Amino acid sequence: MAFCYADSAIRWEIADITFDEGAGIATEVFHTTVQLVHLPRAIPEFTLEKDGIFGCFLELVNFFKTPDIYHIESNGEALLIFKFSREAPTKQVERMLQFTSELLEVIDQMSKI
Repeated sequence: MAFCYADSAIRWEIADITFDEGAGIATEVFHTTVQLVHLPRAIPEFTLEKDGIFGCFLELVNFFKTPDIYHIESNGEALLIFKFSREAPTKQVERMLQFTSELLEVIDQMSKI
């Protein structure tokens, strides 16, 4: 089921997913809550992790100085956003939705420059 942000046609979804990394006996299984945001226009592909934020656009640096740091990936058409390698309780999902709403405002402002 997809939802839209208020006053916007930007659709988003929240899901709890399970994935594994590694091979053989080194395989680790992770459970996490992710948000998928379908963008109305193309943006560059990227991955921002906690340690990779400062390689980002200058306009985004101030935005990412918040205490909540999320893993963000773009395939050019959608954003994948999550914070922890575990499922998020309701309060954390609400914070992620607010973070994403503010991020989309920054991206929208940058696209007008």
